[in-house]
Amino acid sequence: MPSFRLFNLPNELIVAILKASEKPDLAAFIRTSHLSWDIGHPILYALTLEEKKQVFLWAARHNQPGLVQYIINDLVPVLKKDAEYRRNAFRLASTSGCIQIVGIALDHGADPDLAKAIGADQLEVVQLLLSRGARVVNGRNPLHFAASYGAKKVVEYLLSPNIAGVFDVDSHDDQYNTPLLKAARYGHTDVIKVLLAHKAGPNFINEVDETALLAASKGGHGAAVKALLDGGANVNGVPVISVLVDLSEQADTNPLLATFYELLEKKAFGTLDVRPDMETQLPAGYRATIRALLDRGADITKVNYFTGLSALDYATILGDPEVLRWILAHPPAKCHLNREGKHGLAPLSYATTNGAVCKLLLDAGASVAVDKNLALILAAKYRGKGAAEVLIARRPQHIDCTNSIGQTALAMAAMEGNKEIAQMLIKAGADLNKPDCIGQTPLGHAVANEYDDEVASLLRQAGARPGKPSGEYPEDRLHLWEDIVEAMRQLDEP
Repeated sequence: MPSFRLFNLPNELIVAILKASEKPDLAAFIRTSHLSWDIGHPILYALTLEEKKQVFLWAARHNQPGLVQYIINDLVPVLKKDAEYRRNAFRLASTSGCIQIVGIALDHGADPDLAKAIGADQLEVVQLLLSRGARVVNGRNPLHFAASYGAKKVVEYLLSPNIAGVFDVDSHDDQYNTPLLKAARYGHTDVIKVLLAHKAGPNFINEVDETALLAASKGGHGAAVKALLDGGANVNGVPVISVLVDLSEQADTNPLLATFYELLEKKAFGTLDVRPDMETQLPAGYRATIRALLDRGADITKVNYFTGLSALDYATILGDPEVLRWILAHPPAKCHLNREGKHGLAPLSYATTNGAVCKLLLDAGASVAVDKNLALILAAKYRGKGAAEVLIARRPQHIDCTNSIGQTALAMAAMEGNKEIAQMLIKAGADLNKPDCIGQTPLGHAVANEYDDEVASLLRQAGARPGKPSGEYPEDRLHLWEDIVEAMRQLDEP
């Protein structure tokens, strides 16, 4: 269809179109040129009061104060009487930076609330409100609020010589959070630099023993962490494990980790076929955070009080080979390389779905003998093909080690219907007929768990014999294994 110029139409037709248009569209149209104003403003005058109220709010939202001069007289009574409408117009104008409408709302009774203006970093509006006596934001110091929202221009103004002494750069709220700590928590690097330039103390502690550096680190705000370290923050109060623990709990908000944990859960319940290594790369901010902390000598030897896991354990669980490589490059971390933690599990046992991580640990000196090769048994259970390949190749002499109830990796592969790992174990010379503590063999497990058509056939072809089980598994030994499975399941949950 060929285009045409609106103003080539008869004025009567243009007017008819404008009368039928939405009121915000009319308001926008009459601002485009002198001609559009000449044609459209009589229609604007002719609007009903409700329509003029809509235009006023549209102008407030889009910072178009020129629209209101011709309708303001009709709206003054509304602004005086309707507190909700007045509040709405004030908030929209504060957010858009429409200082004229902010002033009109204030003149007709609006409270000088700083929240919206600070949140949008609208400095001129903030200055106007401060001149009208505003000092707190929902009971909070404006400097704190501005730091939380990353409102750099407002922070600079509040700390400027223009109002020197009014706002203390190290003031704290009732939980002893300073502006710097709040900016750090949300990763507002530019604001952090402004606060540090105004001599903010980098090492204040809030009521939960959190510093600005710890808050930024736990949030994975790498640039903020570097700015704080450059500004004198004490790295000794921020163990690397704090970052890794927080990261392991972020699957509900981080799409990458959500996918990671979803795959782990599917593996745990046996609903995935054998697949290649499930390697992951941590979000860039967390990588930068960990790198900066390690470079500045952060503690990597602490163990989490609640889980009993070390930084090395968590790095293994999260599965980023590069991050694990950084941690292993620091000698203190190696003291945990063969440490038996909860349920006797060493870091190698947490590498069951990641062959690259498994290899890194073995190269660094991880010993299969520490946890009796549970890593291979767990790799068979959780379908960790890459880890199984590495463990079989590097430690063939431990291929027939068992769990607490005498089950080998081959028995576990048979129980889980894991044909590919079973093939790897058979080829490597695994004992086909090693019975567990009640006399059941890998073939017996395969048949009992209804995998006769796959793993059972494979075992029969290799010469495996059925077992002669008698009785139940001893409760004490069974509970030891069940505790390990439960511990692994909990790790797989975000």
